[in-house]
Amino acid sequence: MTKASNWATFVRLLGFLRPYRRSLGVSTVLAIASQGAAIAVLVLTGVVIDELSGSRDASTVTVEIVLILLLGTAKAALMIGRRFISGRQALGVEYDMRDALYAQLVRLSFGFYDRHQTGQLMSRATIDLQSVRFFLGYGLIFFAQHALTIATVTVVLFVYEWKLALVVLALAPVVVAIAYMYSRVSHPVLRDVQQQLGEVATVAEESIVGVHVVKSFAQERRRRERFREASDDVFRASVRANRQRALFVPLLAFVPVLVQSAVLLLAGRMVVAGSLSLGSFFAFNLLLNMLVAPLRMLGMWIGQAQRAAARPAC
Repeated sequence: MTKASNWATFVRLLGFLRPYRRSLGVSTVLAIASQGAAIAVLVLTGVVIDELSGSRDASTVTVEIVLILLLGTAKAALMIGRRFISGRQALGVEYDMRDALYAQLVRLSFGFYDRHQTGQLMSRATIDLQSVRFFLGYGLIFFAQHALTIATVTVVLFVYEWKLALVVLALAPVVVAIAYMYSRVSHPVLRDVQQQLGEVATVAEESIVGVHVVKSFAQERRRRERFREASDDVFRASVRANRQRALFVPLLAFVPVLVQSAVLLLAGRMVVAGSLSLGSFFAFNLLLNMLVAPLRMLGMWIGQAQRAAARPAC
């Protein structure tokens, strides 16, 4: 499949979100607001640490802690609202896609069903639809949320200490390159998994529908062997996909740890030299952890997008 056809498939999938533009916008705003509250909590945590190591004004610290609690409560409420809206939207997209697929199937000619196996069509209508629904219902929102988090946290890090922020910024190209490589190698394997799952459904459907013929000619053992072969193919394809994920996802998680170690070393020296406050040191590292998480999730969402756009032959 060419890149152009992949992009065309992705654009067609986005069309199913058109009736849910309002809920998509609301859930995106809620996701952005919850991330903003999380960033504010970390910044205030650094301020509290500076207060405790400085004048130790109890009234000021109390106000700041109350603000942290309020922001944490607001974040929780925003996350609850986003999940309710996203869940309903995801189920609505799945319903619309399944309805559209069935409407298309009943309009097709007899020749189409002569050329395509029923089990493959059933696999497209069940397993594949669930993957697409998960990506359209949740993946796009999380992707936008993570992208905004990366941009916002990076700006805040530069406000704290631009030298340390430059070290963190060196992380992005490496992670993007690894994620891009993962997307290139995972797409054909994920497509093969979908194809093999459709083959399992086909073998099961043929055996069940034709059970009288199978029993009349005593073909139970042969059909059982055929099903075992199809299952083995799914197992091997899934192992290949798991092997890729076992390599690339830990690699995406390991690279940020190296950068975090360098930041801890440099920031620790700055604190000892007096050029960086203890509160800023804690806030910077907490924000760095908040930046690492979206980068670690990048590989998963890229893989999910590849699975959603995959179009195996029926």
